[in-house]
Amino acid sequence: MLRQPASPARSVLLVFAASMLLLPRTQAIEEPDAQGLFPSDTTISSSAPSTFVGQAVTFTANVNSPNGPIPDGETVVFYQGHLLTEIELGTGITAGGVATFTTSALPAGDHTIAARYGGDATFMASHGTLKQLVSRYATTTTLTVGNNFILTATVTSEGGPVPTGQLFVNGVGYLTLNEGVVQAPVPNCHSHNVHLRAKYLGDAANERSYSNQIKVGRCV
Repeated sequence: MLRQPASPARSVLLVFAASMLLLPRTQAIEEPDAQGLFPSDTTISSSAPSTFVGQAVTFTANVNSPNGPIPDGETVVFYQGHLLTEIELGTGITAGGVATFTTSALPAGDHTIAARYGGDATFMASHGTLKQLVSRYATTTTLTVGNNFILTATVTSEGGPVPTGQLFVNGVGYLTLNEGVVQAPVPNCHSHNVHLRAKYLGDAANERSYSNQIKVGRCV
C-alpha cells in the first residue's frame, strides 16, 4: 500500500518542532523576593583539586543571576571548613561575575572550601562549595652505623621541604633531626648484638616513614 504524503500543515509543524529543539536554552527570569531581591547562584572551582602542602592553588567563584549580571567590584569571601567551624581564607572581587583567590597556606587534609557572595541591594547572597585535597610529601628514612659505632639516620623528602621534627630508634629513643640528619651512639653493643630500626614521625609537610632494620655486632 502506498503511503499518503504528509500534509503541508503537518510538515510545517514538524519543521517548527525540530527547530525549537535546536534553539539555545535561556534562563528563566525569576521574581524578586519580599525584599525586592533577585536570586543569585555561586559556583566554585579549583585550579588543582589535589595539591601538596605549600603548593599554590587558585579558587574561582562564578556568580550569576538570571535577572542580570552581577556588578563588578563586589566581594566574594573564601572559607575553609564546615559552616560552624569555617576559617576565612581571603577575599576576591567580582569582575564579569568572576572572583578569584590564591593561597599556598592550606594544611594537609581533605578540606571543604566555600565561596560566599554576600549579595547587594539587587541580588540575594549565595554560596558554593568544593572539596580540596592537600597531601604531605612521601619520605625515605635510612639508617647506617659507622665503624665507630655511631648510628646515622637520614630522612629525605620526595619533593617537599627538608624534613624536621623527631624520629624514634628502638633502644635509643627519640632523636631530633638537624637538616634531615641525626646521629647517636649505638646502645648496649658491648654486651650483645643490637637490632636497630628508625621511625620518622613526620611533620606538617612530610609523611612518616621507616628505615630498614640493621644488625650491629658487639662493640670491640
